[in-house]
Amino acid sequence: MRIGNTDYKLLYLDTNILRELALNNNDMQRKFLQRFFIDNSGYAPCYSIYNVIELKPYNDIYEKFITFFDMIPSLMIFPYKIILEKEHQCAMNGTKFEFTNEMINAFSPAGRLEGHNIRKYFDYMWSNEKLYSINKREVEGLSEVAEVWNNNREEGKLTAEKMSLSNLINDEFYKSQEKATIVKDMKNHDIFLDDSFNVRKYPGCRIMEYSQFSRVYMTNKKITKNDVMDVKLSCVIPYIDAVVTEKFQAEVYKKSKSFIPEIEHLEIYKLKDI
Repeated sequence: MRIGNTDYKLLYLDTNILRELALNNNDMQRKFLQRFFIDNSGYAPCYSIYNVIELKPYNDIYEKFITFFDMIPSLMIFPYKIILEKEHQCAMNGTKFEFTNEMINAFSPAGRLEGHNIRKYFDYMWSNEKLYSINKREVEGLSEVAEVWNNNREEGKLTAEKMSLSNLINDEFYKSQEKATIVKDMKNHDIFLDDSFNVRKYPGCRIMEYSQFSRVYMTNKKITKNDVMDVKLSCVIPYIDAVVTEKFQAEVYKKSKSFIPEIEHLEIYKLKDI
């Protein structure tokens, strides 16, 4: 992504990584800066507005997060629905997906204006009751989605057992149902597709749906709000250059490279890699 006169690699950080950076366990901040700024310049860390809202109730962690990212350039991605809508618009218009100010906001240590200084930006958002409540409701709504996914898992398992299909619920099964799955789920986001749509034009939808399938049907772990958040935010993955995430999601991204060419370029890191 070009910022000013410089091209940067966008490095997406999930909530767990942001929390570890804020707490600075095992000298994490120094190791992070060494890995992505000193030894390999050209990375620009980014995160979602949802991630920041998740940290806000933990005042000590939130303050440490703000203090750290007030020292380095970073970018914040707006709600995932905007990414999905932009991807759909580009697919319909035959244009290339590029981040705009409607989807992403850049912060700089030198930023003095409210929109480009991370502390001033979020101080404004917390004080703007209407703006904050809209974003907070979206994050809180993810808990309801988690319950739906947990129920879908149980119902799916029972159906598969009755039909003796349990061993067939795997990656190959998902791929055979991918287009139909995307058509069905995108309706929930007010994006209406038919069976003739070109799946190659929707890499964000593809990785999001595959991430959801993997969470729901390839694990037994109870699905939480944070799991849903990781899945929904994965729609940005085809449009960034690198990601630091937890082990399970990292494996999902690695496997998806075999059938979603638009993320073949993705650099995948886990906490232990820093």
